[in-house]
Amino acid sequence: MKFLKLIILLPFLLVSVGLRSQEVTVQDAYDAHIELAEQYAELFMYVESGDEWKAAIELARENNLEREYINASISLAELYRSIENYDEAVQILEALDASERYPDLHVRKLGRLAALLILEAAPGDDSSRDIILGMLESALALAIKHDLRLQEATLKNELGFLYRFEPGEDHGLDFLISAASIFREIQEDRHLVRVMINLVNVYQDLKDYERADSVADGVFELMEGKDWYADERDLHDALAYRQYILGDSLQHLIWMLESLRSHQKYLEVTHSKRMAQFRVLQETEKLQLQAQKSELRAEQTEEELRLQQERSRELILYLSVLALLVLGVAGLLFRERSLKMKLGTANAKYQVLMVESNHRIKNNLQMIISMLQFASHGLNEENSRAFDRMSSKIHTVSALHKHLYLDVHNERVDVAQYFNDIIGMYQEMASNELKVEKHIDPVRIKSERIVYFGLILNELLSNTVEHRIDKTLPVYVRIVRVNGHFRFTYSDGSSIVNKEKKGTGTLLVDQLIERVGGRAKVFDASIGQYQFEFNE
Repeated sequence: MKFLKLIILLPFLLVSVGLRSQEVTVQDAYDAHIELAEQYAELFMYVESGDEWKAAIELARENNLEREYINASISLAELYRSIENYDEAVQILEALDASERYPDLHVRKLGRLAALLILEAAPGDDSSRDIILGMLESALALAIKHDLRLQEATLKNELGFLYRFEPGEDHGLDFLISAASIFREIQEDRHLVRVMINLVNVYQDLKDYERADSVADGVFELMEGKDWYADERDLHDALAYRQYILGDSLQHLIWMLESLRSHQKYLEVTHSKRMAQFRVLQETEKLQLQAQKSELRAEQTEEELRLQQERSRELILYLSVLALLVLGVAGLLFRERSLKMKLGTANAKYQVLMVESNHRIKNNLQMIISMLQFASHGLNEENSRAFDRMSSKIHTVSALHKHLYLDVHNERVDVAQYFNDIIGMYQEMASNELKVEKHIDPVRIKSERIVYFGLILNELLSNTVEHRIDKTLPVYVRIVRVNGHFRFTYSDGSSIVNKEKKGTGTLLVDQLIERVGGRAKVFDASIGQYQFEFNE
C-alpha cells in the first residue's frame, strides 16, 4: 500500500512543484517518463509506453545525459521485441555506439541484440550462429571482468538455452548449472526457478529422468507459497511433454490439467495487478486535474472534455484487455478439449468442466457486451460506432460458446447455425433494415477454426452496415460445395470508388482469410463481393 500511495502522489508532487516554483530537475522528469512507460507496458498500452520511452530518450539527448540515453534506448528496443517489431529493435541497439563506456549497459545491449538475432536467424545458418555466440561470449567475458553477477548468470542461461538445440553438444548443461549456482548465491530465486526449468527440459532431452525429477522437486519447493504461476505452468508443460513422449496418456492429461489450472491462476493474479495499476493511473489523472484547476479556471470546460475523451479511450482499452483475457482462457480450453478428444478418454469430470467453462465464458462475454453498450450511451456517432464494432466481434465469439455449451461432444460446429446467430444480431442492430439472403451447404468446421469464419462474416456485415449507400439492396451469403471443397461468397451490391486503396476492415478480412487457409481469393470492388475457397 505504501508503494501504491507513492506512485499516486509522485506525479501530483511533480506537477505541483513545477507549476509553483519550476524546481523540477531534468533527472526527475526523466524518471517520471520511465515510471509511466513501465506502467503502460504492464497494462498492454504499448503505444503509450513507447511514447514515454521516446520522451525519456529525447530528454536525455537534449541534456547530454549519455548513460540515461543508452539505458532508455535499450528499454525501448526491449519493448519493440515484446511486440515482435524485431527490425526496429535491432536498428536501435546497433546505433548505440557509445555503450562500451558503460560495461553494465554494454552487456545488457549485447544480450538483447543476441536474443533478437536468435529470433531472426534461419535454421542451419552457421554464420548467424557464430555471430550470436560471439556476442554472448563477449558479453559474458565483460560481465565476469566487472563482477556483474546477475548479468553473468543471465547470459549463461541464454547460452545454455541456445546450446540445448545444438547437435552433438552437451545441451548447455555446464552453462545452466553455473547460472543456477550464481542465482542461488545472489538469492535471485525467480531467475533460479527459470534456469531450473531449463535444466528439467535438458535432463529430459537426455532421458536422465532421475535428475529431471530431482530438479523439478527443487522448483516446486522454491515456488511454494508464491504466485509464480507462469513458471509453474511451464514446469507442468515440461512434465506433461515427457509423459507424452513416454506414451502415458493418463499422466500426460493430468499434467496438462495442472498446467491449465496454473494458467488460470496466472490470469487471475495478472488481472488483479493490472486492475490495481489501472486504478493508480486513474487516480493520478484525478490528482493532476486537481493541481491544475487553480491555474486553469478559464479553460475548465475544454479540459473536462479532453479528460472525458481520455477516459473513454482508457475504458475501451480496459475492456479490450478483459476480452483478450477471456479469449486467452477460451483458447486454452479449446486446446484442452481437443487433446481430450484425441486421447479418446471419456472422463465425466472433464466433460462437466468443459460445459461449465463454456457456460461461464459465454456469460462473461455477454457481460462485457452489456458493459460496452452501457458505456456507449451519450457518445458521439463515431465513438458509438467503434463500441458497436467491438461488441459485434465479442458477440461473434460468444455465439460460438453458445453452441459449445449446448453440445460439449461437438468438436465441429454447424456453419449455418453459427452464421444465423451473427446475422440475427446485425439485423437487430440495424432495426431489421438489413436483408440477408443466404444459402449454406451442410458443412461443419472445427470449433478452434470456425471462430475466424465468424469474424470474417462479422467484419463484412459491419462494413456493409457502415458504408453502403443503398440500404434496400440485399446481402448475399453463400457457401457451396465445389469439387470436394467449399466456396465462400459475400456480396452487398455496393461499389467502392477507390478500388486501389484498402481500408483497415479490408486488410483485417484478408488476414482472417489467410488464418482459415483460404485460397483463390477474389475481391470485386464494383459489386462489393468477397470470394474464396477453403477445405472442410
